[in-house]
Amino acid sequence: MTWLSLGTEAILEKHVEKSLIQSITDSCIELKSRRTESAPYPNPTKLSNFNRANSNCIVMQQSLLHRMEKLTLSLGDMLLHSNVYGLALLIRAHYESAALLGYFCYRLNSLKCGYISFDDFQHDLARVMISSKHDHFKEAPLPQNILKCIDRTDKYLSGELGFKTSNIVADNHGWLSEFCHPNFLSMSSSLLVDKENEQIVFRHGAKMLEREAQLLGYSDISLKLFVLLFDAFDEMRLDRFAQKL
Repeated sequence: MTWLSLGTEAILEKHVEKSLIQSITDSCIELKSRRTESAPYPNPTKLSNFNRANSNCIVMQQSLLHRMEKLTLSLGDMLLHSNVYGLALLIRAHYESAALLGYFCYRLNSLKCGYISFDDFQHDLARVMISSKHDHFKEAPLPQNILKCIDRTDKYLSGELGFKTSNIVADNHGWLSEFCHPNFLSMSSSLLVDKENEQIVFRHGAKMLEREAQLLGYSDISLKLFVLLFDAFDEMRLDRFAQKL
């Protein structure tokens, strides 16, 4: 899996440090190394509750991993087309994928500490995999609120993994949202102020600015967070369910 093309690499070398390019490339390799080809999922009547929860954990992890990989592959396309809006949307989606995984790290840790029951955990896990807000799926449970997921992820990172920055996911997600919504940062990306000629010049067809390409730094962070949370969840999953399988 590579997110770079010759055209993308040439653009990046003008705007960002080579170390950032390499760091994102290394994270892509880390993502690929965590792929699993399949998860055991026989007839539900043959599954114990622990088997089902374990399999659902793997399905959830791998689904989010697949999402992260595909989102990362598209970063290069956004750079080639000087699309700062698409770039911000993709990276924000990175954080939301990491946040859902972080939420379940928080929940699995709560189960370990006895704050919630096993039934609470497995119900929460099953719910998120079949949830929807669209009227077409009226019988489906509502999705977990992403802002709640972000909050729990930040709590898990600071409380269990010792992160000194207490709101890294919320802060970065919030900043990226300013580009994704038609707010000041998003609107101002479309124009330049020409004070000398007293006019607003629109950037139709313009190349991406260096400050816009710097958004990739947020992707570097989200990718590393995802790998960290993936491994933490896997360790807790094995510790909690392995002896029960």
